[in-house]
Amino acid sequence: MGRYWLVRSGTKTVELQPDHKALTIVSRQTPRMSIGDTVLFLEGWEEKRFTATAGIARIVEIEGAGAEEMKLTKVELVDEVVLPEALDLDSMWYSLTIVRNTTRPHLHFRRGYRLLPQEDFYTIKKGEPFVARSGYFELLNALPQSLRVSFESEQILRAGEMRKRAGFRERLERLYAFIDQRVLAVGRLLHELAQEITKVDLGDAPIDHRFVSEPDPIQGFAARPDELESQLRRFAGLWEILAKRLDDQALPGKRDLIGDTLRQLDVPERRQTEARFERLFAAAP
Repeated sequence: MGRYWLVRSGTKTVELQPDHKALTIVSRQTPRMSIGDTVLFLEGWEEKRFTATAGIARIVEIEGAGAEEMKLTKVELVDEVVLPEALDLDSMWYSLTIVRNTTRPHLHFRRGYRLLPQEDFYTIKKGEPFVARSGYFELLNALPQSLRVSFESEQILRAGEMRKRAGFRERLERLYAFIDQRVLAVGRLLHELAQEITKVDLGDAPIDHRFVSEPDPIQGFAARPDELESQLRRFAGLWEILAKRLDDQALPGKRDLIGDTLRQLDVPERRQTEARFERLFAAAP
């Protein structure tokens, strides 16, 4: 069986013809591609997406026969298959086993071409994301550094008490609970506080109450710049984001973005796909 190659346009080492009939590779070593292998194209500048696949029909070494010379190799392609337009890299990279650097996943796609595991090729071709792993790392990477360190420290301590590694569904649930307790609960408390203050405030003036730091023996209480009104606006913006629909097939009665994602994982068809991914990533970081 042939191998699978990911080929990226717009790099110094690969020149891809617009019609996907051929590509030219510049490298110090002769590409290990073979006739019968399959190429998967990754194209675009700001928004990269997987566009098509094609089979390798012929490989011609044009220049660079010497051991120290740069080699110019032409790869002729046939049987192009166009992929769906919505297959962008950002939504798929956490579903691929080649992505080990989960804080900087784009680093795995810098080269002009690279070998692609069969599992990853079929994941891309089917357009099926690993929702639990994608949601987990997207949320984890969005946390401020202090909160991320706190969460990961808790997970290290918990892992020491468990015999087996947690799956990504379980990790996502833990992260959701952590965010709810450490972030969203604060927003709910501030909202309740604002309602209580409104009850006793006179007139319709905006809330101008401020948080204070610990009392200083000389200067007394020091007002902090993060007054209540600005904090309420920030949490309102956060809740607006979390209340958005996950996609057009979002489940009815949704509560928020994260909760809706977790409920989607319980749909029978999705559960089978996620179970396959969990087995595939059993040894992944």
